[in-house]
Amino acid sequence: MYLNKAASIFQAIEAIAATASKNEKEALVKQAGSLPLFMRIVRAAYDPFVNYGLALAPMKRDGLAPGSNTLDEEQFWNILDKLATRELSGTAARDAVQNAVDLLDEPSSALFRRIIAKDLRAGFTDGTVNRVFPGTFQEFPYMRCSLQAKSNMVKPGWWDKGAISQEKADGMFANVNRAGDTVSIHSRQGSPFPAGCMPELEAAMVASLAAETQTHGELVVYEEMEDMGVQNWSLLPREKGNGVLNSLLSGGALEPGQHVAYMAWDQIPLSAVKPKGKYETGYKARLIALLGQLKGAGSAGSAVLRVIPTKQVANQAEAFVHYRELLAKGKEGTVVKHPDAIWKDGTSKDQVKLKLEVDVELRITGFIPGTPGTKTEATFGSLMCSSECGALEVGVSGFTDALRQTIHNDRERFLQKVVTVRANSVMAPSGEQGIYSLFLPRLVEVREDKTVADDLQRIKDQFAAAIAA
Repeated sequence: MYLNKAASIFQAIEAIAATASKNEKEALVKQAGSLPLFMRIVRAAYDPFVNYGLALAPMKRDGLAPGSNTLDEEQFWNILDKLATRELSGTAARDAVQNAVDLLDEPSSALFRRIIAKDLRAGFTDGTVNRVFPGTFQEFPYMRCSLQAKSNMVKPGWWDKGAISQEKADGMFANVNRAGDTVSIHSRQGSPFPAGCMPELEAAMVASLAAETQTHGELVVYEEMEDMGVQNWSLLPREKGNGVLNSLLSGGALEPGQHVAYMAWDQIPLSAVKPKGKYETGYKARLIALLGQLKGAGSAGSAVLRVIPTKQVANQAEAFVHYRELLAKGKEGTVVKHPDAIWKDGTSKDQVKLKLEVDVELRITGFIPGTPGTKTEATFGSLMCSSECGALEVGVSGFTDALRQTIHNDRERFLQKVVTVRANSVMAPSGEQGIYSLFLPRLVEVREDKTVADDLQRIKDQFAAAIAA
């Protein structure tokens, strides 16, 4: 039986982490959840609306005597509150956290650092807690796509009415709630963008979107560029654009010449936005209503608020033609939707993601260290892999904890091994060294039967062949 003390709570969390069974984890969470301090720690770590402004808390400084303070003391919770409200930020925040870590004993120091990292390293999430203690955390409904093999697309009659094929956006998903005379913009996890951080877009949303609705779409970032004396907007790559958006989420500001745009694809009444909620109006009717609202500059909307590029297709063959057209333009893929598809919180079998995936052979050239304070700290974070010619390098993950441990225990044997890596595209060099990379690489298998990896040209050729197939 655990006590309502920090050291005992740490033991409870470690016990949950050591349990592989989902049911057993939930039973242990239920047992520990009777302790107020456990629930306080869980809320501090997993509340999606709370961010402490630091990616990681520092380790205890070397040479100091063991700390004697604990998280039973309110002074350390005051530090967390000040971090969350940004009363403490920058150097002052780092100094306050370092001092706290030095003063706390080992169990409380570990918990304090994990709270700041928003990861208790126990193998459960806010969803686990909500299953055991409903309503602990606010849930954010979201309709996911199916992959083709698991969708209704493969069933007879699905194509009788044709389908709607849309570009798969390459930015950050966001919900836009239009209530009264205001809008609020939230990430998929529910984190709110500060009001006024993208005034141009917010004004367009207030002027155009129907009241008492939630609109679904993707945020992307443009930068003003001058070409031959003409001022144009240039779309930032996903990694740079999402960096700007994450900065806005944390209280940052747009730089001069930057613009945030929203590519919308769906809209439902706010009354339907609830866990396991549904909205029975078919997708084609929802899309027509959304198009009617965004009549700004042309039929698709204004420069910063528009409907995602959309095409009506009659059958699967036309859908794949559209898919390959977008891949050839460097896009990520398409999403195909049945015209009668309802909206629901969960995975829709009538909303299907078409996405390019290609397997290539790379060579393991090194081990990228795990992030301090996470479960990979003791092994490694990802495998550094390269093409045979060395012109492409990428960190590869996507393996099980068991395989990670096996590789870590025998690093010399795995170093220089050829592995199969599955990725979605080749990424052009972005730095001065001119090294290519891969988008969303994940390990498929170690190739004991191969000694030569693919070179860059072969990798490019494989992606080109897949696009043209």
